[in-house]
Amino acid sequence: MSIVTKRKYVEHEILNDFVLPKPPMFIARVTAPRGNNLHEAESESGERFLVSMPTKYRKHIWIRRGMYVLCEPIAEGNKVKAEIYRVLLDGNIRYIYDQGLWPSVFPLPKRAAPKPEYNIEEDFPPSASESSSKEETASGSEESSEEESETEEDTASSSEETSSEQSSGISESTATKGEDSSQKCNS
Repeated sequence: MSIVTKRKYVEHEILNDFVLPKPPMFIARVTAPRGNNLHEAESESGERFLVSMPTKYRKHIWIRRGMYVLCEPIAEGNKVKAEIYRVLLDGNIRYIYDQGLWPSVFPLPKRAAPKPEYNIEEDFPPSASESSSKEETASGSEESSEEESETEEDTASSSEETSSEQSSGISESTATKGEDSSQKCNS
């Protein structure tokens, strides 16, 4: 099998095949790389130990600090206590969390956290039928008060015009022109 073909199989396994931890396996958080395909990891109980990277993942997958791995314990090592069975990416972490098997000690990564459900109808602005029905009920009382205030303004302005005409002694012809221009401005 060529290197490229092997890499395709490994990538497909990591990205698409979701696994759940079985009884001897456990989830650990990588705290630091130690070199030579060894990584320091922390278990749920807070114990720190070394985990080894299997040969199928070497040179194909890189692990950073803070990533989670599914480990399988090995009995023969004193310092190296487990081997990485699977590197857990966001999709697999979300799957484990949904199944209720995610350790409560480890925080859920932000990208794997459950997203809040939005009510799409509340996010959109009101439609034309909804807004017009709301405006009709609210504007029904406003229209009557606006009409009353307009009639009061008209009577007040006409009484002001007649009083100003009488006091200034302007002829009727110029007063009617003034009224026409004031009516154009009001309308």
